[in-house]
Amino acid sequence: MTDQEYMEELEALSTPSTEVLNDLTQAVRAAVNLEDEVDNLEAMLKARKEELEEVLKEKLPEMLAQAGVGKFRTLDGLEVDVRPFCMGGLPKEPEPRKKAFDWLEENHAGPLIKVYVEAALEKGALEDPKVRQILKSISILFGGIGATMTQELNVHPMTLGAFIRERLAKGEEVPDDTLGVTVGRKARIVRTK
Repeated sequence: MTDQEYMEELEALSTPSTEVLNDLTQAVRAAVNLEDEVDNLEAMLKARKEELEEVLKEKLPEMLAQAGVGKFRTLDGLEVDVRPFCMGGLPKEPEPRKKAFDWLEENHAGPLIKVYVEAALEKGALEDPKVRQILKSISILFGGIGATMTQELNVHPMTLGAFIRERLAKGEEVPDDTLGVTVGRKARIVRTK
């Protein structure tokens, strides 16, 4: 049966009423409107988060510095102070990523680098004693059980940030561009009761 024959047979079986077609059209339009609204709200949320970061990392620290205070409490009980922050992030591109790993190893931070392994097994695979044995002994290859495996070198962002903070506190060098270092001060607001 060709597609055209199938469509003709389907049309012969049922012809929707005008009311059903109108309801369907309204539902499609409602879905499109909701998709647009979600897209707009997500864009607005992203913009507001960027504004908040600017206030917390630039405006409030500058204002506290101008006032000559390290901490401030508003009349309605909001408390703000400024704390240093330090973050790092590994590049996604292979060459700069390798350069970052090389730098970490050369600077005695190789143990920060972890190998992340992920395996995708079919549903019910854990019921097979062979699979359970393989999972107990990682040295056995996954290929024979119909699983796919990926592995990736990585450093957890919190671990990298702690390492960078520690080196900077000791006055040791950290390559900003290689490790994606961001250092600054950020206001912290506490809502007291």
